[in-house]
Amino acid sequence: GSYAEMSARGEYVVWHLTKDDVEATLGVNVSHRLWEGKKYPYYTFQQMYGMCNTILEDRDFREAADWIVDTMNRLATIQSNETQLKEGYE
Repeated sequence: GSYAEMSARGEYVVWHLTKDDVEATLGVNVSHRLWEGKKYPYYTFQQMYGMCNTILEDRDFREAADWIVDTMNRLATIQSNETQLKEGYE
């Protein structure tokens, strides 16, 4: 299937990045991990290409992609922990 179908199912995230006049599309896989019996999302870098699927030479794009994926995982962990805490008080 296409990444649009995967995105609609919550299995894939697409980011559009720009730097000056260069554009890139970042694809991120979404899986789920169990932590203390609860499922939470886990994100992994899948691919990143420029216009017309060109290879990007600029290292800034890969650094941005790594930061985005790391941040998504940190936020998912924080959200999972807050949900667990809230459920513990109910």
